[in-house]
Amino acid sequence: ISLIFDGGISAAAFQRAGGNSDLLLALDLRADGRTTTNVATAIAGATPKEADIGPAQGVGISASLKDQLKEVGIYVKELSLDQQVDFLTGRAIYNDVPSNTASPSGSDYQITPNRLAVDRVRDVLASHRAIKQIAMTGAAEDALWTDRAAEIIAASASACAASLNKDVSELTGAELAAFVQSSPEHTQARDLLISLKEFMEKIDALGLSPGEASVPKETILSILAGRDLTPEQVAGAYQAITPVAAQPTP
Repeated sequence: ISLIFDGGISAAAFQRAGGNSDLLLALDLRADGRTTTNVATAIAGATPKEADIGPAQGVGISASLKDQLKEVGIYVKELSLDQQVDFLTGRAIYNDVPSNTASPSGSDYQITPNRLAVDRVRDVLASHRAIKQIAMTGAAEDALWTDRAAEIIAASASACAASLNKDVSELTGAELAAFVQSSPEHTQARDLLISLKEFMEKIDALGLSPGEASVPKETILSILAGRDLTPEQVAGAYQAITPVAAQPTP
């Protein structure tokens, strides 16, 4: 400070030149010395970045992804032009309350596309495709993957029940999981349950509400349960299954 005010600091140094001398001139006396910051840089730094405002507001769910999500059991809203403009300007409010609030199910849950991260959507679809591919391994070209998946799980459940001297309806999910993991001839059922476990984890990663997430989960469980098992039995089996450890590369 003494380098700037040779005579030290006094009230005279802050008196206005002209006007009322009783009013002092307000000066910035920050103690960090002279600044070398460019004014343009300081102004630019004051402008909020996109990361400070919040997540990107772009609508990134394409029509193709919407169709694939519908097959999984996730229904994405169609936004009007005004709604899309509101999202882009950050003025929109998400309102995904089902129209049928009494007992919503299926397509009653319409999800705003901006709530869905595209990379996580692709993860869900990839895990769903893995289930279909496992089910169709060794199947005829005209077979339906849904029928094949149910048949594979049913065959393993029947063999498991016979080994335990039980009826299929009496099986627990944990018993079925232990059976397919210890039986080399039932690796296809094991792989289905492992892929189902991964699919459920990817659904949870989407950040949906419990009601919204229940639709794709119940859909896939009903497919694999078929006519011989209950969705609860299949749910218990995938929850008890242990993913196969990756083999080290020689």
